Amino acid sequence: MSSQQSGGANAEPMLGIVLEEPTPTQTRDRPAQKRPPSSTPRNQITTHRSGSPNAGRIICGVISATVLIIGAIVAIVSKVSRLNSDNSTRSLSSMSGSTYYRRFADPNSPVISCGSTRLEALSRNCQFDVSAAAWIPPLCYDPDLARASQSANPTLAPLGGSESFPWWSDANGTLPIRQDKLQSLDSMVAYTWEKFHVTSCLYNWQRLLKTTERVRKGERNVWVQDEVVSMRNIAHCIEIIANQEVKVDAKTEVKFAFGKCTRLDPTA
Repeated sequence: MSSQQSGGANAEPMLGIVLEEPTPTQTRDRPAQKRPPSSTPRNQITTHRSGSPNAGRIICGVISATVLIIGAIVAIVSKVSRLNSDNSTRSLSSMSGSTYYRRFADPNSPVISCGSTRLEALSRNCQFDVSAAAWIPPLCYDPDLARASQSANPTLAPLGGSESFPWWSDANGTLPIRQDKLQSLDSMVAYTWEKFHVTSCLYNWQRLLKTTERVRKGERNVWVQDEVVSMRNIAHCIEIIANQEVKVDAKTEVKFAFGKCTRLDPTA
């Protein structure tokens, strides 16, 4: 478009500016501008490989464990909080209040506690649960899950959540001890591979989910080991699983506990 007015050939350009349109030849001969090369090719997906062959399995374990925690905690928080207040003020209709307290509400009752020594646990018919790393009262012991945790092909096996481990009675790993002899240790301490803690954590969360599901379906008188619903234990397990890549080949000390049962469903 010309910048001159159509009134005459001697008309002055508007505002002293003359706009010139490039000729076809100029347009054709102008070199194309080159874009700077991109450091990342278009549509490229950056992936990161872990240095550990077990990293994928560990990540799956972390994800699975997180899902289990969220589902379990949401379901049981209201149940456990109500239980704490109900146990101190209510009793089963078939018992007097004092009898109920002695049997179920007293944290040291033989029915819900394995005591504080191996002989005391045996006298109370407690079961030694290797995967739980504890003596468990019959009231909250799950024999089916306990057996499955030692099986070669259970649900948790692909995530390292179930298997038997080598054990030693000394920290240097020079004195092996058979797994079925662990319950005979008066010291209640043994040593194995660090991965055992992952197995124990996943096993405990499986126990928690199973008992929570029973409560959700309306079952009454549902008990579980108190350690399973402990926030301290859950935080410990998250830390254990998250740090497995650096600890996977390490030996660890396992201190076996004397378990207690806690009731998940309300008492009234």
